[in-house]
Amino acid sequence: MLQLSFKAAETFKSNLYLIYAMEKGIRERFLKIYADLPLSLRKEIILVLDKEPMTWNATYIEIFNNTKKSPIILKKLREMKII
Repeated sequence: MLQLSFKAAETFKSNLYLIYAMEKGIRERFLKIYADLPLSLRKEIILVLDKEPMTWNATYIEIFNNTKKSPIILKKLREMKII
């Protein structure tokens, strides 16, 4: 059986979730919701990630650019039933 370091295992899980999220359209759903938000709401905090508050704008940038944080963000938003 293949053994992975903790960091490699976390990266692998994140990549799997990204693939899952893309297949299920979660990313696209977020982008659609974001596009419909009034500009004044985009500055409000939507979630806290690694003890750092994230606004709709910051979240959008992470998800749009498919950063390493984007699968985690999408997962949290889905768990909170925002998307």
